[in-house]
Amino acid sequence: MANKNNKMETDVSYTAIALGAIIEKAKAPKIVDDAELEPRMFGYFDQCVELGLKPTIEGLALALGVCGRQTLFKWENGHEGSSPLKRDLVKKGKAIIHAFVSGASLDGQIHPTSYVWYSKNNMGYEDKIEHIVTPNNLLGGNVDIEALEERARLSLPPTPAGD
Repeated sequence: MANKNNKMETDVSYTAIALGAIIEKAKAPKIVDDAELEPRMFGYFDQCVELGLKPTIEGLALALGVCGRQTLFKWENGHEGSSPLKRDLVKKGKAIIHAFVSGASLDGQIHPTSYVWYSKNNMGYEDKIEHIVTPNNLLGGNVDIEALEERARLSLPPTPAGD
């Protein structure tokens, strides 16, 4: 029973630390100059390491002073306020988060179902089975229909005379 309570206390402490860190990140002003992006992004990851927090795309967005993953998506894809530097650094930041999530999943720190859901929604994974159908003409190239009909007729057993 003590272990369960300690686990709950640890979870509550982690949640409080995480919430405090999120609130601090939410106060960050939006990136105006591209030169601010790299130190702010790696500062976010350093804080995650220092506090034992799991990095998230949402947390990264807040650290960069934007309110959501949609802005990161726009920057990553060359839209709305993007620049080559922003695009590359956002891709790198997301790759760091994806690598962390993949490693945590392999270590059993993330439930497999959560990992599958996360991967499909954030990493472009999908359930897909491809079937390649190759048409094969077992009869060869051009088929003479009349010859084929004759062949089929000859392959049938003879009909009794009384029928």
